[in-house]
Amino acid sequence: MKRAIRTLLQGLLALAGLATLIVSVAGYLADYRYLELLADFRPYYLAFAIAGLAAAIALGWRTGNPRLWFCSVLSFGTALAINGREVIPWLLPSGAAPAAGTVTDPLGIIYFNLEASNRNFNKVRSWLEDAGADVIVLSESVDPWPEELAPLEKS
Repeated sequence: MKRAIRTLLQGLLALAGLATLIVSVAGYLADYRYLELLADFRPYYLAFAIAGLAAAIALGWRTGNPRLWFCSVLSFGTALAINGREVIPWLLPSGAAPAAGTVTDPLGIIYFNLEASNRNFNKVRSWLEDAGADVIVLSESVDPWPEELAPLEKS
């Protein structure tokens, strides 16, 4: 009876491992919008792979079905490697960080909705020039706005 329960647990672990592996790989299919959403859960897949691998090792291959044990260890181990490759670099400190007390220049970004019906070309142009932003994003920039704001491209 104990052996049957262990075999059942190993079977469930093997299915969970395969499911974790499938969703981990499916996250790389960026051509399919809904499958790409699976990539957002990589930290959870990593934690689940660690727990599943630990459970599979704890059950041991001698006490149940060795094929199920091998399948669960292989699938959880592969899911661990795939997701670890993506998640672990975010957890480690990077060497490119500025030293403590170092002042860095902030990046100035302006998002401006021009509104197609707006005809205050001079006011908008002077405001954008005075703002001195590094990046300017303009929405609704339909004719004649591109021609009116062309001098800003040169500065």
